[in-house]
Amino acid sequence: MRSTRGVTVAVCVLFCVLLACQAVASDKGTLGFLGVRYLGMGGTVVGMADDYNSLLNNPTGLTHVDEWKATMPFNPMHFTPNLNLVINTDVFGLIQQGIDIEMAEEGAERHDVIEQALEDYPYASFEAGSLVNYIQPNFGVGLIVSSIIGIQTEAAYGDSGYYESLDLHTRGYVDVGGVVSYAHLLPWHPELLGYNTDIHAGATVKAVWRGYLKRLDRFGYSEDEEEKSRFWTDEDFNAFAFDPGFGIDLAGRLELNDERSSSVSLVLYNLPSGLNFSYDDGTEMKVRMSAAIGFASKPFTTIEPISDLLVGFDIQQIGRGGSYHLGMEYPIGVWRFRTGISDDGFAGGLGIRWRSIEVDYAYYRTDNAWFGDDYGTSNHVVRLNLNI
Repeated sequence: MRSTRGVTVAVCVLFCVLLACQAVASDKGTLGFLGVRYLGMGGTVVGMADDYNSLLNNPTGLTHVDEWKATMPFNPMHFTPNLNLVINTDVFGLIQQGIDIEMAEEGAERHDVIEQALEDYPYASFEAGSLVNYIQPNFGVGLIVSSIIGIQTEAAYGDSGYYESLDLHTRGYVDVGGVVSYAHLLPWHPELLGYNTDIHAGATVKAVWRGYLKRLDRFGYSEDEEEKSRFWTDEDFNAFAFDPGFGIDLAGRLELNDERSSSVSLVLYNLPSGLNFSYDDGTEMKVRMSAAIGFASKPFTTIEPISDLLVGFDIQQIGRGGSYHLGMEYPIGVWRFRTGISDDGFAGGLGIRWRSIEVDYAYYRTDNAWFGDDYGTSNHVVRLNLNI
């Protein structure tokens, strides 16, 4: 009775913490790395993490690591071009070719050219990352390198009331940092729902340097009409600077010692008050404190064909608007079949595990890396990993 009462009190405390987290304002800045395996399950990771993804999503997953591994995964998260924009690294060259300002001498002609350019080249973004890591039972370290770059066009009106120039804004940030995670099985084993439970606790300490990039390029006439410059860069506007941020993630996992391997996890991210990045030009980018709950289970252990089916459900970004994720994974020999659904839509994936080789594929939908809800995109990602 006493142990059950203790669990009830703990659950109430955690619920109050979640209510407090809901008061935290939302923001665009993020910090994280999600492996291809979990992308194929609709982003469901909090309750299911048992590999290097535990470092940034739920450190208690390290208690399920059964041997040491060193990996260098790379995730091309997504590239989102406008449908009319050919995928090419020379975005400036493409736009220069598409905006023939020199041939448009009159204001009305320049207006038409720029208006057409806005239709052809409205936006593009790119997000990628890598998490070089070493993990072993209960412990892991990792090096984060990730970036999000967004390019967006907008037109500027002149005195005549026509579009006079087209501005190309490049914005983004680069994160470079390190994480250290530790987790352990606690000596307390309270009874819950008729089962003896295990409680795992974990923490991640992270130090991140975020580089903020902004650049403005303009296509049109310069202020000096005699030069009739077609393209120039605003050097006063351009900036690139790093600022450090430090945070701690705390996690707890309650596992029922039942035949279904059921568990519930709670993770608090970016304590004590988020990662604050501030720059000389007054720009601030904050990765705010948030929370997540994850459930995982093998609900059909008594049905032999699907006894190993793993199902998970997450409520993530509590305190930043909230998001919901449902995913499952079904192993057959060396194959792993995955599917899931989230606020962004359907996801699916396939994996192969053979000796030290891991191959993962995922299809998923997500918001544009920089511009948000108005620019959703579909993505196909393949990852090859060799475990040392």
